[in-house]
Amino acid sequence: MARSRSQYETTLRLYQAQAEMDYILDVFGDSLAKEHKLPNDLYGMEAVDFYLMQKHNWTAAQLNQMTREQKRFALSSELAGFILPKNAHFEL
Repeated sequence: MARSRSQYETTLRLYQAQAEMDYILDVFGDSLAKEHKLPNDLYGMEAVDFYLMQKHNWTAAQLNQMTREQKRFALSSELAGFILPKNAHFEL
């Protein structure tokens, strides 16, 4: 049975929300890198992973098995109140 237009719209909005949350986590990595003086070549998701390795003594293999949702959960206290910097905002 084919989905209705509203079901497609709901699915689209779900994927858009997931992508936006992933983007925010990636940008948050830049904030972590700056705040914790991580090496200059670490930014975005690499900075998130490096920070989590340092904070929880997790291995790269463990982090590779984690979803972005799980990483967001692990960083929930750090993410509280995070606001995207102005240069990371885009009208789509």
